Amino acid sequence: MLNLGEYNKLKVLRFKEQGCYVGEGDQDVGGVLLPNQYVPENLQVDDEIEVFIYHDSDDRLVATTQKPNVVLHQFAPLKVLDVTSVGVFMDWGIMKNLFVPFAEQGRKPMIVGETHVIFLYIDTETSRLVGSADVESIIDNEEISLTDGDEVDLMVYKESPLGYMAIINNENIGLIYRSDTYKSINIGDTFKGWIKKVRDDNKIDLAIHRQGHLAIEENAQVLLDILKEKEGHIPFTDKSDPKLIKEVLNMSKKTFKKAVGSLYKQRIIELKADGIHLITESN
Repeated sequence: MLNLGEYNKLKVLRFKEQGCYVGEGDQDVGGVLLPNQYVPENLQVDDEIEVFIYHDSDDRLVATTQKPNVVLHQFAPLKVLDVTSVGVFMDWGIMKNLFVPFAEQGRKPMIVGETHVIFLYIDTETSRLVGSADVESIIDNEEISLTDGDEVDLMVYKESPLGYMAIINNENIGLIYRSDTYKSINIGDTFKGWIKKVRDDNKIDLAIHRQGHLAIEENAQVLLDILKEKEGHIPFTDKSDPKLIKEVLNMSKKTFKKAVGSLYKQRIIELKADGIHLITESN
């Protein structure tokens, strides 16, 4: 059985002028076309090949060796290529652009050139692959198997008045507070994060830095690495401007002071009037 919108490992059935047919059945019947431009050199009948299956412009099933940016039932950041009277078309990395109906755009109309996080699914009426940007109608927080402190995969899908909303492990959604961010964040960014708190109302607060004692150790290592890069000295003290600390070290002043404290207690650094110095054997 061919899986639409997914990678399929199929057998080469036969070659024709327009390409080769791949499938699971008899060499003389069935299969889907893999056009010539995607047929690897030296491919032969009965060879196995991994292809992505979708519909072409004439609504026929077709195979490609191109790698789409999103597969069935997954989210990915895609760029808007065209806006029409019935919906928009997104660049998803293969020849045919992905259609997102107006009803699936969410609350804000899309504009050419913008990046939006899109979910790929099969439309039940047309049996075709389409996209949706209405993240919160697709996933919710009714079932949460996460606990405070868990490390998770995040994908930012929109900005909110309080910060940034992110998809968690492709299953839940949560909020990164603006006050907890120390780097620029854009729609579609993906990175590791941590569960700051699962609240009683099933809302999830997220952190982009590890929390608690482990955070101190992690940021201490970051500070130590910077010291080594800077030949053992950085001109920061507890009186340094928080904005400068954030700009140069990518951490808040509170985090900076905790990292300094951790390294100082371990006698890795010494604090002087001109800043922080790495202790070496010659000191």
